[in-house]
Amino acid sequence: ICFSMVVGICLDYDIFLTTRITEFRQAGASPQEAIRRGVCSTGGIISAAGVIMAIAFAGLMFASMVMVNGLSFYMVFAVLYDTFIARCLFTPAAMSLLGRLNWFPSPLGKRDLR
Repeated sequence: ICFSMVVGICLDYDIFLTTRITEFRQAGASPQEAIRRGVCSTGGIISAAGVIMAIAFAGLMFASMVMVNGLSFYMVFAVLYDTFIARCLFTPAAMSLLGRLNWFPSPLGKRDLR
């Protein structure tokens, strides 16, 4: 159950980031510039949401059930890892390496055909 929750939360943040990158790309920015601007423009809101989510899960550490305590620790660690490491480093790095393949199987649009 914990894995499913972590995947859902992490995908939510990554979808928010990639949507913003796609908006900048459709506005005519190069792939690298769109990634940079997307990370910069969503950094604050995703970081704040991640910290709030970690605080919410940290409250479960005070539960009397050991299983809930373990779940809480895992969730806090996973949310903070995704917020401050995966979203900031791995997602932009992977998108930079993929370039135009980020929008496979269909191209982003006519502006992507430069």
